[in-house]
Amino acid sequence: MLLVAVIEIVSETGVPDKRRGRNAEGQCGVENKPVCVEPVVLHSLESAGVQSVLAGKVHSAAILKTGEVCTWGCGKAGKLGHGSSENYSEPTR
Repeated sequence: MLLVAVIEIVSETGVPDKRRGRNAEGQCGVENKPVCVEPVVLHSLESAGVQSVLAGKVHSAAILKTGEVCTWGCGKAGKLGHGSSENYSEPTR
């Protein structure tokens, strides 16, 4: 099961800082929900064999065991690599 949207960062003092997912561009993998306060299961990647997940402020990416990369979130200026400037709320190869 792949969960995205809640990231726990431990500060230099050792205190956990729980961040909730901003989703205005679809970077949590959910449509029509500007903020995700609970972890999100990305069912489209459950059987894909995810090796690693990277979560940025406005976009996310998953590296699959096959070496393929899925990206989603803010596509401004083509930064997701899908040949458009559209936002994607689903992981897309």
